[in-house]
Amino acid sequence: MKSTDYYRDLGVSKSATQDEIKKAYKRLAKKYHPDRNPGDKAAENRFKEISEAYQCLSEPEKRQQYDMFGQAGFQGDPGFWGQAQGGRTGGYTTWSSGPGNNGFDLKDLFGQIFGGGGKGRTRADGFAGGSPFEAGTGSYDFGFGFDRGPEPARNIEADVTIRFEDAINGGTHRISLQRNGNSPADVETLSVKIPPGVDNGGRLRIPGKGEPGADGRNGDLFLRIHVTPHEYFRREGKDLHMELPVTVSEAALGTKVEVPTLNGKATLTIPAGTQSGSKLRMKGKGAPDPKGGSPGDMYVHARIVVPKEPDAEARKVFEELKEWETDPRAGMF
Repeated sequence: MKSTDYYRDLGVSKSATQDEIKKAYKRLAKKYHPDRNPGDKAAENRFKEISEAYQCLSEPEKRQQYDMFGQAGFQGDPGFWGQAQGGRTGGYTTWSSGPGNNGFDLKDLFGQIFGGGGKGRTRADGFAGGSPFEAGTGSYDFGFGFDRGPEPARNIEADVTIRFEDAINGGTHRISLQRNGNSPADVETLSVKIPPGVDNGGRLRIPGKGEPGADGRNGDLFLRIHVTPHEYFRREGKDLHMELPVTVSEAALGTKVEVPTLNGKATLTIPAGTQSGSKLRMKGKGAPDPKGGSPGDMYVHARIVVPKEPDAEARKVFEELKEWETDPRAGMF
């Protein structure tokens, strides 16, 4: 009988994460899909193998069952399960469980493991929910072939655009979701809670709002967050940045000015001798942490502004100032 190793079929190790398993399946399914290999029987069989492997390993409970029973549980290793008394029937390998099998009764073994007992026929296809063994009559069938069971629930993704203020302050946002190409009349409207401090490019998980599986359970909805730009704030992580126009005299002599923050206006001290491009920090005035940590800081970048067309009186003042200035380029070249 053909060897079955789902990890080998997907080209991953037994310690692979669920994300690594998913990526491996997508890559292989794209390569061996029948639509891309018309008439290629080998590719078709390979596609069935990787699909069967993914159906098992993509579900944590099914994967745990597979890891518990290993190759023997899916192939019928005589060293553990006993001697095979039959062949493949209906896509499964049938095993005798009576006393005639060298005195080894599989029903007793499974009864000890799972708390069951008595005569019966049980089947482990690795894909059914609950216990891998179900009561029946006569023999034990171990899952093999292309019976992949019910389709699992599927996660979906959608994009949502929110204002800068909503990303900072959080709140409830309404989105319209159209599933599986349904008509506009079937669009579902959801009220989504946006936590304070979400950032552009972030992802928000909405449990149970994905596509349903055959067992009635729903996957999750993942929202990709897009934040509209602000008029003067620029965000880097939790920190905010803004440019502040400063006059020549303010920069030279120093002063106090009012600047906008997320919570209204605040006073900023501009030290004497501030240079154009200087970065002045306002601690704790940045964006909140969506995970509940401390907020970021706000950095004010000084931008010295000079009169574009000074009148005669202003020119006179600048001429007098010129007498006191030193060459800022001295020693540079």
